[in-house]
Amino acid sequence: MAHVPAVTRPRSQIDMPPLHARGAPKKFTGNPHEVTRFLAHCEKLFTLNNVFEDLEKVESMAEYCSRSVIHILEGMKHYTTPNWAVLRTNMEHMFDADKDLQRHKPSDLRKLTDKWRKRSIKNMGTWRKYIRQFTTIAGWLLQKDIIDDTEYGRYLWKGIHSHLRQIVEDRLLAQDPKRDMTVPFSEEEIVGIVDAKFKRGRFDDDIESGDSDNSDSDDESDTDDSASDNSDSDDEIEYKKKKKSKSSKAKPIVKKKVKRTREVHAHVPAIIPKVAAPAAPPTNGNSDDVGDLVKRLSKMSLNDQEYNYLYYKATRLDPLVAKCVRAP
Repeated sequence: MAHVPAVTRPRSQIDMPPLHARGAPKKFTGNPHEVTRFLAHCEKLFTLNNVFEDLEKVESMAEYCSRSVIHILEGMKHYTTPNWAVLRTNMEHMFDADKDLQRHKPSDLRKLTDKWRKRSIKNMGTWRKYIRQFTTIAGWLLQKDIIDDTEYGRYLWKGIHSHLRQIVEDRLLAQDPKRDMTVPFSEEEIVGIVDAKFKRGRFDDDIESGDSDNSDSDDESDTDDSASDNSDSDDEIEYKKKKKSKSSKAKPIVKKKVKRTREVHAHVPAIIPKVAAPAAPPTNGNSDDVGDLVKRLSKMSLNDQEYNYLYYKATRLDPLVAKCVRAP
């Protein structure tokens, strides 16, 4: 039986990979840092799958765009009336592709080095973290010819802590005492010295030392710029947590009670005790009559016939009269 050769057909638009499939570009959501890469990826797929017509290119590209991007494209003339070359240029302009061309500025590099020069680098993890952050900014500026090799080396040296700089300088000068110090140290020289100093697997790594400079105690994640040492035991840490939790819970309650007590006192009127007035001496008659009798008695002599009678009458009305006038 004769062998029937397999029929092969040329690739076409139907062979374009669907969204999220292997080889397909990531869904474009309008990110200015991704628009140029997205369009370049689409161009490669068009060439691979023999997609040459403008209509097919526009339709295929739209399959990899989010709904919000499609709404923008539908308002563009060369999307509804397909013209791929013009549409690609308009998309780069519309989605601000120029922003990716100005990703970093020299001021960003100065801020980075000013921050790192104040931080002590004592292990390989922290050192590599500095190199990663420095290369992200300085390397990009160097590739865009915004800074030159001399500035690159000067900024790299500036961002290193003074203690580590002194160690690197001493070792480089020991290798070449007559080197020209007007030229910054190269990145290869600096990295080589520091890598050798912080090399992992040192022979003395297992020797316990409280102030070892080679232990990776710092957090090596790119989001944490500070390292902390905690020498407390687990029991002490647990006790401090409980104590802090209790104090944080009790504090608002105390404030609330004090506030409530003040409010209660503010609405309660002050109670002033009443003091009874001193009682007046008892009298059996009219005070005016007693006064007249005392006045008359003071003008009379003991020999007057009416003296005895008036004295008796006055003392009956008020016994205190006996202390004011003479007795008969």
